[in-house]
Amino acid sequence: MGEIEGGKLKTDFDERYRPIFITKNAKMLEILASVEQIAKTDASVIISGESGTGKDVIARIIHYGSLRKNNSFTALNCGAIPRELVESELFGHEKGAFTGAHEKKRGSFEMAHKGTLFFDEIGEMPLEIQVKLLRAVEMHTFRRVGGSEEHNVDIRFISATNRNLREAIKKNDFREDLYYRLGVMELYVPPLRERKDDIPLLIEYFLDFFSKKYQLEEKSISKSCMQSLHSYDWPGNVRELRNVVERMIILSNGEEEMSCDHLPHRMDDQGADRVVQGMQSADSEIVIPAGSTLQKAEEILIMRTLRSVGNNISEAARILGVSRKTVHNKLNRMKSEN
Repeated sequence: MGEIEGGKLKTDFDERYRPIFITKNAKMLEILASVEQIAKTDASVIISGESGTGKDVIARIIHYGSLRKNNSFTALNCGAIPRELVESELFGHEKGAFTGAHEKKRGSFEMAHKGTLFFDEIGEMPLEIQVKLLRAVEMHTFRRVGGSEEHNVDIRFISATNRNLREAIKKNDFREDLYYRLGVMELYVPPLRERKDDIPLLIEYFLDFFSKKYQLEEKSISKSCMQSLHSYDWPGNVRELRNVVERMIILSNGEEEMSCDHLPHRMDDQGADRVVQGMQSADSEIVIPAGSTLQKAEEILIMRTLRSVGNNISEAARILGVSRKTVHNKLNRMKSEN
């Protein structure tokens, strides 16, 4: 299948697909070791985890590490298809099967023959379609909408979800028999906030990727900004980190070392909230000695605030209620006086 090298699970297939999962996290490396074993089988797999954690990448690694790697990997986003078209997208339809069916159409089952069918967001599959899907998965046969002929297929099934399917079963939103049929093997991909040791590695990868994509000189990120990126919770996980790095590169205006100036405002907001909450602890109290001048008190306030946000000038300015330029000017004045 490939090997884990330099924090990356490299696979030996056509480079244009590039399903590489970048990690050095011990827990994630254990999961990838299981992925390598699972890929050698034809067992159905359910991959769970929050949006943006890389479930689709894991699915592709399984496919391209299997004996089916030279055949189709067909992905179907179950949450993006209108309910009335789901059955047609799955099984295809015959000409005239319904209004608008002007010609015969192949569905995902037919296109995935001899390969892998990936159900992305399987938890969004309409309940009324799940019973038909169960039969097709069990029997490896299907009928096109409006047709009577049974078609046999040879397919490996992989599913992904950001929902708790066991809870969905309790609420009668997902069929228990379908769950067990699709989930012979189960994998859970932890969120980025639980594997923060991967953040520097991912940033390095995305910096290189987007610098080459936009034909720019190699970029780096300042130490203080790297600290801010590391402390952020990343609710959008790796997908959000990827987008933030791309944004920073696009707005860098030729800077070799990028600061936090170009981070989205939502990240500043989280930093500010963290500082305000932290002010409840004794460690966050700002002590100004009696007899200090107003200028000295201002210096202490600025430096203590900067320290509390990892030297992120944008966050400090927001908390202090002044412009970023004002903080810069005051820091330059303090530097010249010392």
